Amino acid sequence: MRIVHLTTLHAPLDVRIFVKEGRTAATAGHDVHVVAPGAEGERAGVRFHDLGASTDPGPAQLAARLRAARRAARKLRADVYHVHEPELIPLALTLKGVVYDAHEETPLEVRAMHPDRPLFGRALSVGWRSAERLVSAAADGIVAATPSIATRFPERKTIVVRNFPTADEAERFVGGAHAERPANVVYLGGVTAIRGAREMAAAIERVREPARLVLAGPVGAGLEFGPRTDVRGSLGRDEVAALLREARVGLLVLHPVEAHLESLPIKLFEYMAAGIPVVASDFPLWRELIGGSGVLVDPHDVDAIARTIEDLLADPERAEAIGRAGREAVAKRFSWKPEGERLLSLYERVASRVRSG
Repeated sequence: MRIVHLTTLHAPLDVRIFVKEGRTAATAGHDVHVVAPGAEGERAGVRFHDLGASTDPGPAQLAARLRAARRAARKLRADVYHVHEPELIPLALTLKGVVYDAHEETPLEVRAMHPDRPLFGRALSVGWRSAERLVSAAADGIVAATPSIATRFPERKTIVVRNFPTADEAERFVGGAHAERPANVVYLGGVTAIRGAREMAAAIERVREPARLVLAGPVGAGLEFGPRTDVRGSLGRDEVAALLREARVGLLVLHPVEAHLESLPIKLFEYMAAGIPVVASDFPLWRELIGGSGVLVDPHDVDAIARTIEDLLADPERAEAIGRAGREAVAKRFSWKPEGERLLSLYERVASRVRSG
């Protein structure tokens, strides 16, 4: 079966698209291709093709990306087209064998991004929901990254494929004894105010231990950081693994907006797989998931975040025990293997339906 992943905005080696979904299908013996900006070559049995269009915003650039994605789809002639952006919905409506991947709570996120313009945010949210209704009708299958996202789509077409760690990546994340590591506190992912950037930066300055905050991800505009914050920007997977092996605490203090309350961030499970304690927002769902693998805090309480970091750094044996609980939870409850198997079954159903129809 030929499976073509089409993405106009994600990186070629995106964790969900390549590391999890693409490699899983290639390992199962399928002919897997990824069309993405700047993609080239072959890796782990997955072949890459450069989209050849700008990722800049604007209607002209969007139109160029759609044309480029359409050309790639026609050239590769897949059994299954796995589409990863809402902006590709117009293309998805013209293809057969489409699987639409809903990575995020997009209608909720666009509303939360405009707190000072609530009517504008609400209009954007309504627009996204309308687009998703179109793709719900046209797509042959829907993949949702969380159960909450899945509720937006028809149950008969939709499966949940969560971003749990693969077994090989989980092993790469594990470092040596906590007491022998530098006092690094890490955050992986987009660095924005709504994801707790200001609280993290303020908290690290109040920690009495000689700790450093390491931010690994794209940084939003208008943010300032103190001398104990190390801004690394976006990192490759080898660099992420190296960072986690040297870390002693993982931060996840997202603000309690609706889009975050039911989310399942990749970073949460990567911290747990790495065996480092998680300091996370006290959301009901996360309380259930994290259990003894971390400490929950009010994400707006900078002092509480700082005290929790300080306590974990001061007691490496306790931190290591909490980290072990996280690793065990990933092995038993949060493994990628069943997620990948569910995805492969969906591909088979979609391809079969296209062949018979």
